[in-house]
Amino acid sequence: MAAALRLACLGLGSTAPNPPVGAVVVRDDRVVGQGFHVRAGTPHAEVWALRQAGPRARGATLYVSLEPCCHYGRTPPCTEAILEAGVGRVVVAILDPNPQVYGQGIETLRRAGLAVEVGLLEAEARSILQGFGTWVRERRPWVILKAALTADGRIARLDSRRLWITSERTRAWVHHLRATCDAVLVGARTADLDAPDLRPRLPRLVPDKPVWRVFLDANLSLPPDHPAFQVPSPTIVFYDETRPPPIGRDFVRYEGVPTTTPGYLDLGAVLRCLADYDVHRLLVEGGSQVFSSFLAEGRADELWLFVAPTVFGDVESLGLASHLNTLRTGPRRWRLRRLCPLDDDWLCILERADVQWQVGKWADGQVDK
Repeated sequence: MAAALRLACLGLGSTAPNPPVGAVVVRDDRVVGQGFHVRAGTPHAEVWALRQAGPRARGATLYVSLEPCCHYGRTPPCTEAILEAGVGRVVVAILDPNPQVYGQGIETLRRAGLAVEVGLLEAEARSILQGFGTWVRERRPWVILKAALTADGRIARLDSRRLWITSERTRAWVHHLRATCDAVLVGARTADLDAPDLRPRLPRLVPDKPVWRVFLDANLSLPPDHPAFQVPSPTIVFYDETRPPPIGRDFVRYEGVPTTTPGYLDLGAVLRCLADYDVHRLLVEGGSQVFSSFLAEGRADELWLFVAPTVFGDVESLGLASHLNTLRTGPRRWRLRRLCPLDDDWLCILERADVQWQVGKWADGQVDK
């Protein structure tokens, strides 16, 4: 199952609106087939694994990271492929939250006489499927806040000098993280100062499914010819819906949403709109005002903090959430999920302490799996 979960990770960022899934076929304690779902409309993980196994799948055990589907979408049901292959046993990490499938795929296989086990490495599978699960359950993406921090918690100087805080290896990690997400978001000030590319600088598993570039620009301070919009990649600009929309380039879309206070967009509306674009995992990269807004409204699910052994001291600089008024919102508790070294830097992954991930309580939703 661990191998199936590693395969599932290869599909992160490319399978939406479907979930990332991995599958492994084992016979006589040997792996005879493996596969993962690459993108919607292509064969699912189970089908790839069974094709590779061929006749050796008969009587074998199939390990799959998510319950096999049992309905017709863009592809036939995986349960049919499993039964036709003559698999003798199926081990599933977690049930599919899609109400078209939830529990029914397992029941279909059991009625046909197959031995089916559920729950192996369930926690690990949940972590991989958080984006898909949140999209189904709440109709919004799973939100990851990423920041490079000095040891004293600063993210940038105020003298407009652009300084790399973390090491080259750490920055390479960020590009891997971007590649697992469906969209990367920054605020208008960050876009104006840095004109960021936001695309992962490594080959994508599905080249024609790029990461969405997302900008929050309530007041439309960035003109259509701004350098940030010269990157020929799908881009969404969110702005105050009371303003007349500008005319964008072919690959730039403008989406008007309500504001909560002047200059601050309704992040709930932003996330719902991104869900309509099939964004399961959203990476928020800054700046401090954007971080503060996501934290204040409780819109962040994870914090990925890349901490460097550098101190800015009393130089004028910005903290991760310098605009966050904790006296008004109250402090929020986070739970440490992972801490690992990266050269001299550290990666600290925190998750919301109040998150309760219950598959059986997921709300109804429709997914074309």
